[in-house]
Amino acid sequence: MDAYRLPNTHNTHNTHNTHNTHNTHNTHNTHNTHNKGEPRKGLDTATHPLVVAVVGATGAVGSLMARELATMDAFNVLNTGTTLEIRLFASKRSAGTQVHIPTTAGLSVNPIVQELTESSFQGVHIALFAAGATVSRRYAPLAVADGAVVIDNSSAFRIDATIPLVVPEVNAASIIRDGVARGDNGDNHGEQHQHQQHQHQHQHQHQHQHQHQHQHQQHQHQHQQHQHHQHQHQQHRLPTPPMIIANPNCVAIISAVAINPLHHAYGVESVEMTTFQSASGAGMTAMNELVTQASLFTTMDDLSTLHNPRNPDDDGATRQFAHPLLFNVIPQIGDFHGDGTTEEEDKIRFELQKILQTPVRCTATCVRVPTLTSHSMSIALQFRDEFDLSDVATVLRNASGVVLYNNHFEGEYPMPLVSSNTDKVYVGRLRKDKYDPKRLHMFVSGDQLRKGAAINALQIMELAIK
Repeated sequence: MDAYRLPNTHNTHNTHNTHNTHNTHNTHNTHNTHNKGEPRKGLDTATHPLVVAVVGATGAVGSLMARELATMDAFNVLNTGTTLEIRLFASKRSAGTQVHIPTTAGLSVNPIVQELTESSFQGVHIALFAAGATVSRRYAPLAVADGAVVIDNSSAFRIDATIPLVVPEVNAASIIRDGVARGDNGDNHGEQHQHQQHQHQHQHQHQHQHQHQHQHQQHQHQHQQHQHHQHQHQQHRLPTPPMIIANPNCVAIISAVAINPLHHAYGVESVEMTTFQSASGAGMTAMNELVTQASLFTTMDDLSTLHNPRNPDDDGATRQFAHPLLFNVIPQIGDFHGDGTTEEEDKIRFELQKILQTPVRCTATCVRVPTLTSHSMSIALQFRDEFDLSDVATVLRNASGVVLYNNHFEGEYPMPLVSSNTDKVYVGRLRKDKYDPKRLHMFVSGDQLRKGAAINALQIMELAIK
């Protein structure tokens, strides 16, 4: 298993879209706040640990987050000797479950999962959410109100234009700290955004003054609770203000890492992809279902029973998917819309546009396949200009987060068995279109649980605390 490492975000060539990432206080829809006053300082680790909450700690992504937190060096980013405290939360039904966390020097963790409540985020600096959109919508704003930076793995906030949707190798600058875009290298871009952000705040300050007073009266208990912890957060606060940062869809993360360097080199006009998504994308229960189906299959005669999803005697082996997944592929992920596309396909289109910060045309066909981990994609990119295939290989070879795995004559190309349990995105099968000299075809694979979810969230976390 690859060691966790923050990607190099200094050569992404991305500009920050100031229209989509204002983190001003807006109680109506943004859930993001930026405390006024003196700039935030680094965490005071001489007397206080970095406190990280994992919400959904018993799930496939949440448990991986907790395990990786215990072994990563994020708590050494701030100061030598920084200690880390991990708090594990889940539903009332899962409370009391023990999560195996490796023992590490400087780590404090209670492996027994606690029930998530509205008071769970007191004293928390980073809250990692991996419990679904319903939980995130309810509890993420409460965590922000208590002073935490929320990194949310659900779809709850991804479409909100005021909330950053971040892949660190691509758009680290979307995270704003003290009005300065993260990932900038001393240029005036951060200053420009700071001016725009302050201007935006002043324009709305008068308009919302009476409204905020009324809301503070309605939420008096929450406001008093925030005041109770204000001194604590001032003493050991993060460089990044309390806010929500969205972790993208797994396919959007993996494909963006591969597409972004080519977009900056050649200008991508359109993306067409077919995805091959593993059972892990539907959670641990779905993975167990696939394993159960495999265990029930002993002879070819079992196929007729296995492939009848409405069989009343199937003993529960088919519940997570519309059809059995073993020895099958299912061209449906998410509910269908009226135009025949699915929710997953729409997510990929929207999120790629937001991450790449360009209205690139994107069409996807999403297919569930009988693998346990790692998603793969067959991707066709339409460039503005013609290209040299060897130059494309060089761009990908030098790209952050990418492994060029393109020696197809020797059987080396991206596969789930290659990318599983790694934190990189594997790219191969590079070839020019036979009919269009501006069109590139490639095959991509990445671990959905790791880079497609947990590791991307931890990379965002490291950006927030540096």
